[in-house]
Amino acid sequence: MAFPISVPWFYGNLSAYIDSYYISKLGPDGHSVGSLWMLAIIGFGTNLSFVFSGMLSKKIGPWLTSAVTMGVFNFALFMSFFTIQHSFWLLHVTLGALCGLCTGAGYSMMLYFPVLWASEKVAFVSSLVLASSGVGSIIINQVITLYINPENDEPNLSLGQSHYFNQDDIIERVPYVFLVIGGLSSAFHVISLLLLRNPVSPNTTTTKLKEANLDEKTTCEVNLNNYSSISQDQSKPDQQGSDMLQVKQEPHIFPWKTLKSVNFYLITFATTLMMSAFLAESNYYKQFGLLYITDDHFLTNLSVAVSVVVTVCRICVFSYVLEKFSYNTVSIFVTASQAIVVVFWYFTPTIDKWLYFFTYILIQAIQSGSMILFPLITLRVFGPEDYVVNYGLVLLMGSVILLLTPFLMQLILLKFGWFWVFFSISLTSVAALVMCALLPRDTAHAK
Repeated sequence: MAFPISVPWFYGNLSAYIDSYYISKLGPDGHSVGSLWMLAIIGFGTNLSFVFSGMLSKKIGPWLTSAVTMGVFNFALFMSFFTIQHSFWLLHVTLGALCGLCTGAGYSMMLYFPVLWASEKVAFVSSLVLASSGVGSIIINQVITLYINPENDEPNLSLGQSHYFNQDDIIERVPYVFLVIGGLSSAFHVISLLLLRNPVSPNTTTTKLKEANLDEKTTCEVNLNNYSSISQDQSKPDQQGSDMLQVKQEPHIFPWKTLKSVNFYLITFATTLMMSAFLAESNYYKQFGLLYITDDHFLTNLSVAVSVVVTVCRICVFSYVLEKFSYNTVSIFVTASQAIVVVFWYFTPTIDKWLYFFTYILIQAIQSGSMILFPLITLRVFGPEDYVVNYGLVLLMGSVILLLTPFLMQLILLKFGWFWVFFSISLTSVAALVMCALLPRDTAHAK
């Protein structure tokens, strides 16, 4: 399921070709390069759908929610073949808004299944599942570059502070790449739907209730005692009942009460600031790199290497680290490291392309931790009840900042240059560090 839902990870590679396409078709004065808006819209759609997909899964089940998500996502990819040829901003509707909504819904289900399947190893299983999107981007990034620029031609057009492609054969292939990606994505999703199953079937739940001598009308939920919950009014299950069930006598309370918590806003701002940094890094790594490194395949291989390292870090590093250390320690390490390394990254392409290569890998390795860290913080602070919806609210509240990111980054780039773009990314990480330092103590690792 997660393999093809990796637009934020392959768009940085694709954006240089999209901008080159419009500049070639409309002329330098007829197109305002704004690829960063695409990632902002994807981010906004992702955050928005996180909340509503969690609610939808309660109505129709996670399998059907996943199926609808996959169908709309692939439809949006195929439609991008048409929209890119008609309007740059219409492309934002298909590749940006629709794919963003489906990305959020897909990720919410990928976070939801591990909580139900492996309650005692949420960090490890979530890392394993989310890492699959990195594996998907490895394949898709290679497909994009090998299809559009198989001869590894150098960019031959300088415009402003960036370089672009103007070769006819490259430009003409750009729209068709969406058909290739859409076909590949559809194939993966058909396979995943055949293998995917709902965690607990209605018959299984009913059987366990009867075995526990409980009324079928009693509300039941997954027992995740490893995490603190905002609701402390849960009664103990019958000793003869299933250990998987816990009875809750209180009526269901919708999680809008999390909006009254100061911790909610600390998590929200820290998450959003790190996502804003990730958005700028992912979009600009190739455009900035092309100023000093004219090897297109080298920069594509950089994105592939990033996907591999991110996958390994999520599975082998952060899943272990988050089980052994408190989220307080990990969050401070991630944000502080990000702030330091990003500023150093600016100087690397002028020294050596391989230094640029490995520094960007290090940055994305650090960022990969935040993708697991902040959902886990939300889970441990507010508990498993309505976990997906609560984390969706965290993302949704930060959407305004994400929408401001393209405008601010473009303004900084035009007025002050590339150094201040990198420095501003570092500042957002410092701000996230402050928010993380104010979070409550991780009781799961309290001694």
